[in-house]
Amino acid sequence: MSESSELVGYQFVDRNSNFSDLTGPYYMKQEAGKEVSLALKLEKKHMNNLGRAHGGILMTLADNALGDAVEALFDEPVSLVTVSMNTEFVGAAMEGDWVVSEARVLKREGRLLFVDCVLKVGERVVLHASAVMAKLKNS
Repeated sequence: MSESSELVGYQFVDRNSNFSDLTGPYYMKQEAGKEVSLALKLEKKHMNNLGRAHGGILMTLADNALGDAVEALFDEPVSLVTVSMNTEFVGAAMEGDWVVSEARVLKREGRLLFVDCVLKVGERVVLHASAVMAKLKNS
C-alpha cells in the first residue's frame, strides 16, 4: 500500500522538478487520465517556527495545482508561467495534515487563463488562491 493510503485514489507523482523534490512529496488523483487534485502530507520540513504549515509551502502547492488545472485543458504538453497569484490564508495546517487542492479554470482569453483554487484539510479551507497564467507561445 502506498504512503498516500490515507487519501483514497491519490498516488505519488514525480513532478520532475528539483524544487518539487525539495517541497514534496506530492500526490495526485486522476480521472480519465487527467489530474483532478494535487495533495501534500505536511512534514516537519514544511512547518514554520510556530509549528504550522509555512505560507510558502501552501502557496507552492496552490501554484502547482493551478498550473496543473490549466494543463489538463490541453491534449498536448504546454508551457505555462504564473503572471500573478493572489492568496488568502484562511486557516492553519499542521504537521501530519493532508492538504488537498481543488482547482478550476474560470476563463480563457487568448494565451491568458484565469484560475481559482482552494486548499483544504478535510473539509476545512486553509487557503484560497486565484491566478492568471499565460501559455507560452512556443508551446
